[in-house]
Amino acid sequence: MKMKYTNYLIITGIILITGTHLSCKKSGLIVYESARSLYFDVTPKEAFLNPEGDPTKTTDSVMVLFSFMENAVTETELKIPIKMAGIQSEVPLAYTIAINPVGSSATDGVDFELPKQLHFPSRQSVDTLRIKVKRTKGMLQKALTLALELKPNENFEVVLKPNILKTRATNVRCYFSDILSPPPGYVSTETVSGADFYYGTFSRKKLSVITTAAGNIFLPPPTERTVYYTLLMRDPSFLSSVLNSYLQMQKLTGNTIYEEDGTEMAAGPFYKK
Repeated sequence: MKMKYTNYLIITGIILITGTHLSCKKSGLIVYESARSLYFDVTPKEAFLNPEGDPTKTTDSVMVLFSFMENAVTETELKIPIKMAGIQSEVPLAYTIAINPVGSSATDGVDFELPKQLHFPSRQSVDTLRIKVKRTKGMLQKALTLALELKPNENFEVVLKPNILKTRATNVRCYFSDILSPPPGYVSTETVSGADFYYGTFSRKKLSVITTAAGNIFLPPPTERTVYYTLLMRDPSFLSSVLNSYLQMQKLTGNTIYEEDGTEMAAGPFYKK
């Protein structure tokens, strides 16, 4: 009799548990709940430092480089992913981003424009912050910065939870620049000969000419970004010979190429021996 009573309790318990599980599953209920929290989605530093990667994909330090865009481009859109931890909402929820004036040199309405309203979409865990960045003359002189901070409000907390990959941040610093400086190792020093020994003085226009000349050698033709980050410093003696031959050929056909300051463009001292 005792054995039958025990079995009855076990069976009853199984029925109750199964019924509860099916009821929750059927109604779509979630048996746990936590406060919603927002964070910037951060690409690992290695990806950001990879020059062939997209610099707009890292969000603890993002960059807009107009120097690799056509002169006709006057503005662009910087996209920064924002993710939510917690239960998705059935309705859009407003969230707050503040500009930190201490870390910002860019001017709102002049160098950039933030969205007028910020709402995290319903039934989503990922949103995209879209910033309009304007190509202003100040970016030719120095890189401008924009420091953004996620702020808590009635809808969201801003609390970073443990993350081994360190791919979460509540602050983001944006850099806007139209400066194209020589890549590391290009300029000669007192002790080390740089790539300028082969290419000559670096300039934005010379990079464009090198890219055009390289397009006659490499397939597919490289972009200026590829030349700048990869080809320029890989084998200066070879690519500079391509540049020198191209400049000489253009001159022979009556199409002498000049720098922006009006001086004739030339390769480096190596070709003046």
